[in-house]
Amino acid sequence: MGGSAKRLSNVRARMRKCLGCGLEFPKSTLLRIVRSTAGEVSVDLSGIESGRGAYLCSNAECVLKARKKNALARVLKRPVDSEIYSRIAEHIQRGRNDGIA
Repeated sequence: MGGSAKRLSNVRARMRKCLGCGLEFPKSTLLRIVRSTAGEVSVDLSGIESGRGAYLCSNAECVLKARKKNALARVLKRPVDSEIYSRIAEHIQRGRNDGIA
């Protein structure tokens, strides 16, 4: 048995913290909101856009908590429009309709 098989078994999922509830989840299960180098804030569906990122889980209550605490603006260091929150809500709702979230 080679050393590479042993290394792969020790690989852990990258964990990120939801801004709403504060719980840690695997990065792949969270919705990423990113501030690009140009300063634009957007929802990053691919999870790989360059820029400063913030994460939310697929719980609508977490989105409300994050908005109430102004957490996205604080983490992204940029004001966040209500349009972004609407897009986040759409993605969460779409995920529930598809049986994903």
